[in-house]
Amino acid sequence: MRSPRLTGLLLLIAGCAPHPAADVPFLVTPPEIADQMLRLARVGPADVVYDLGSGDGRLVIAAAREAATVVTLYLTREVNLRLRPKLFAELGPGTRVVSFNFDMGDWEPAAMLRVDVNGRSTPVYLWVVPPR
Repeated sequence: MRSPRLTGLLLLIAGCAPHPAADVPFLVTPPEIADQMLRLARVGPADVVYDLGSGDGRLVIAAAREAATVVTLYLTREVNLRLRPKLFAELGPGTRVVSFNFDMGDWEPAAMLRVDVNGRSTPVYLWVVPPR
């Protein structure tokens, strides 16, 4: 049985609201993918998780400067690449970044797994923000 905290995190990840000017279409993360993203990042009770893919992410990036240990992404590759310098600049070393379906260009993931959902194999990537 999932803890209420983990269930809340899954709902946060799966229930992103669209932003009218977003570069990314509104798509729902399948629950199987959300579970694997959190497992890949080894999210535990002491972690704070922020989800990017809701609006332009400015509020969660601002909050992440203080508290985030895990950031989840469901953005396009192009948006991930534009966001990457901001992640390096504003997240602390060791922060885990997990992305569903889209990579970060030449930033090699620390781990990658494939999740089968409805007969389709989808990648989930994990990166760890390096020391400055």
